[in-house]
Amino acid sequence: MEKNKLIEAKKGERKKRKILCSKKESEILTKKDVCISSDSESDISKQEDRASELEETRILKPIADTDLIGINDFVLVKFLKKNIVSHYVGRVEAVYGSIDFDVQFLRKKDGQSSTSKDSESFFYPDVKDTSQISRNEIVAKLPLPDIAGTTLRTASQITFNVDMSNYIVK
Repeated sequence: MEKNKLIEAKKGERKKRKILCSKKESEILTKKDVCISSDSESDISKQEDRASELEETRILKPIADTDLIGINDFVLVKFLKKNIVSHYVGRVEAVYGSIDFDVQFLRKKDGQSSTSKDSESFFYPDVKDTSQISRNEIVAKLPLPDIAGTTLRTASQITFNVDMSNYIVK
């Protein structure tokens, strides 16, 4: 009998300890008798997902043989001049088969070091700079850029949120 009284007393205490919340805002956990907001939990998990996505996009992965390159894709291209390797960012304008490409090159915004770890900003030069390149000169396919600003001057800046510090980008 004493056992039953203790059980009944605990049930009464448990009912008093429960925190009531609306179903929209949260759900009640019966094991711990506490109320946890499901909205805040989902917000936290969404923020963690976004952070991991951003971290993944900041890492520039070398191009694989299976990666498809199409018109209007942005690429990082390697050039060898006088035993010095330089890299340039360009936009694919035409594809010939899957091995040759016409690429229009961009210029790096002044004031950025070639080994900047922040996002990289580029612009199209006044004189169009195009070249036909082969697939083996392409180092990486870049993610879609962010077009900065609302003014004509800042809207012409194209920003890639990737780490290009391992390359000498011009």
